[in-house]
Amino acid sequence: MGTSLVHDPSDTTNALLTQLVQIGLGNHSAAGTIPAAPATTWSPSSTDIWIQGIAYASLSMSLLAAFGAALGKQWLGYYKASRYGHGSLEDRGRRRQMKMDGLNVWYFDAVVQSFPMLLQFSLLLFGISISADMWYKQHSIAFVIIGTVVFGILFYFLAVLASLSSTACPYQTPSSAVLRLCGVDSTSDDALSTPTHINLHCSEILQPAFRWTVRRAQYTQRRVRGYGRICAHAIRSALHSEGTVHPVVAAKPDG
Repeated sequence: MGTSLVHDPSDTTNALLTQLVQIGLGNHSAAGTIPAAPATTWSPSSTDIWIQGIAYASLSMSLLAAFGAALGKQWLGYYKASRYGHGSLEDRGRRRQMKMDGLNVWYFDAVVQSFPMLLQFSLLLFGISISADMWYKQHSIAFVIIGTVVFGILFYFLAVLASLSSTACPYQTPSSAVLRLCGVDSTSDDALSTPTHINLHCSEILQPAFRWTVRRAQYTQRRVRGYGRICAHAIRSALHSEGTVHPVVAAKPDG
């Protein structure tokens, strides 16, 4: 795609060859009307300019994302290296808490999460640029590229919505993390808080059943205790009756 912004050198060569042919044929007047340097009158089209602009913006953002990832790794390395330090346990705990407060005050999580977002946005720009460039060359191939780009955009958009609807969703993305830090969450959006209402409705249905189960368990426990007391009373009665009979039986032969 980069060659569309530069004049083709073969045009100058072809113009010079045309002049030589016209001079060889003796047509000097026609040879003088052909410019020897067509590049002076050439300029790129506006379509090529904006396509190339999007492509180079994609390249710049991807490089910036790589640079930010390297910086983020260095920041984490510095935090881990000087996390404990020297001194008493109280001093080390104070320094550790100070660094943790610094992470929250300076929005460290949001800044680090923005670097993958730059990479994802650069991928989107690259897909748009190659789709537009191929559209002016071959429509059939352009349809395939555009379909792939649109599918990726829809899939990513649905993943972000799913991750915002619940923190337990496994499809978490850097965009959802940044949006959640900005306050865009299921608790602040009625359209995305449907799972919470569903859970509350389910709990309202399950609470009476749970209470009925607890009452049945308590009733069964009381029945078991009652049967236990009856069995214990029967055993004591049997032992008592057995203890009163034996002396009579033993005294009978003496009479």
